[in-house]
Amino acid sequence: MSKIIVYEKSFQQNTLESYKNFCPVMGENMWRNASRTKKYGKFYSDGTKKIDDSEVKKHYSDKTKGLQIVSFNVVITEMGDKVTLKTTWVNRIRRVGSQFFSVRKHIRYVTYNHRTKNFYHGTIEKKLKKITNKKIRCNSFYLPILTEIRLSIRRNVHSILVGSSDDWKDLISFGTNTKPMADDVASETIKVFAQTLYKKTNILFNYESNYLEGELYKLYLEHNEVAYPDTVSQFSVIHTPKKDLRKYKNVVKWFMEYSNLKGRKVRTILNTTKDIDFITLTEVYHLMGVDYFNQINESYFTQNNSFVRYTYHSYQFNNYNFSSPFDFEVSNIDKKRIVKLINGNNKASWNLIKDHLSMINKLKSYGDDFKMKFTNMKEFDDEHYNLSELLESYRNGTITRIYEQEFIDEIETPIMGLNIDYYPVLLVTMRQYNEESQTQSNCVRTYIDKVKSIVISLRENHNEGKERATVEYIFSLKTIRRVQSRGRFNRDLTPEWDVPLEILDNRIEILFKNKKIVEPRIKKEFKNGKSVIIDGEYNTETEDIIDFFGYDELPF
Repeated sequence: MSKIIVYEKSFQQNTLESYKNFCPVMGENMWRNASRTKKYGKFYSDGTKKIDDSEVKKHYSDKTKGLQIVSFNVVITEMGDKVTLKTTWVNRIRRVGSQFFSVRKHIRYVTYNHRTKNFYHGTIEKKLKKITNKKIRCNSFYLPILTEIRLSIRRNVHSILVGSSDDWKDLISFGTNTKPMADDVASETIKVFAQTLYKKTNILFNYESNYLEGELYKLYLEHNEVAYPDTVSQFSVIHTPKKDLRKYKNVVKWFMEYSNLKGRKVRTILNTTKDIDFITLTEVYHLMGVDYFNQINESYFTQNNSFVRYTYHSYQFNNYNFSSPFDFEVSNIDKKRIVKLINGNNKASWNLIKDHLSMINKLKSYGDDFKMKFTNMKEFDDEHYNLSELLESYRNGTITRIYEQEFIDEIETPIMGLNIDYYPVLLVTMRQYNEESQTQSNCVRTYIDKVKSIVISLRENHNEGKERATVEYIFSLKTIRRVQSRGRFNRDLTPEWDVPLEILDNRIEILFKNKKIVEPRIKKEFKNGKSVIIDGEYNTETEDIIDFFGYDELPF
């Protein structure tokens, strides 16, 4: 069976490195970075240059020079029932003084088998002629099957033509008349692949789409005679066994059966809604039941999709236990509260509601029958803080950090600016740490028992302001220093925070020098009425290891 080459492009870059024919009489350290030591001797670089393919043969066996040959090949082939798109990157390099080339090869491919109606994709890595890594997958549309190949073409072609892979501005062009050749080759390759598949299947996928895997998924379903809605691309994030698709002949019907979902509203959402949050949809349904689920606004089950979100939900969903998603029950009265909260103007995220319910369920194991009482978002927030403190008191006791009142007053003196005033708030109680953690979406609530740490919330315009920076100081080496200052979601702060942070740093330094910052202490009070005070000690030998606040929830 002969192989037909439908499309092929090849690119090559040759780099020749010359070396001095003498050893300079200079300090060893000055030449260390410019020299190469081999068992054949020591060589000092005299520069590199690009050479044409015609010159490669001339220098191929010249051991006094180094030679690197980088090639990249894109090919689309037909062989029997198979259509394959393959890219091959090869790096051949011979070091100075050596007569042998080190060869590394990386292959990516996507193959569609017209007879089995399956997509196969994978990678092969070789060193010399030995395979060092090999992967192959079938119909894994939740992975970037074709997107990775398109990006690989753009990156490698650009790198060879320009001589560097760092200039990404040339790779991306919006609204310009002259697109880089790397873009042209990538677009042309995907287009020819789509047209070649069309000849085999009579189905043309949208090769200009930003989500190529969704387009391949539609082709796969249509060729296998499986019905799907217009919004089917989003279903590609869920691994779908082919035997199930053949059984139900409908993507939505299969999904509802697989997820144990029933009802007209669920079916309508799955058929018409774009950017469905599948995890939230299934969890809300199973916890709330069909009657209360039907009262929730459909917009609650949408999200802003991206490739990161697709991948995240694919992993979460494909590892989801539908037989027992929750190990607790919610009363009808509490379900009404949750529905009202979800449908309100300030919607609570489903992750936050689940966290709320999980804490209540955990308290039951301590014999505490906590009852939900919230009627709106503000009351829910207050109740959530109370739950966090109560649960923490059962686990580790109620924690309060002990500071001198004079120190607190000095720290919390407002910082007056030209346009914006800043209000430092020293975090002392568990409630304050929990509130800061919730507002900033970080894990600073876990810092309350970090004895040598002082956390200050620097807030704009008001001491209860929501625009703020979470700032940590730590005692180390008989001094105190700021180790981190972060915005919401642990992001870097913008430049306007520099001045108030500098003023706060100076304030802390003066208080420390005047011995108004005493050795830190925390007080733990337990449910049995006992309490303990833990004193901190300055570390005079080693620096502290700093753990960054981190994300409490992913910021997308």
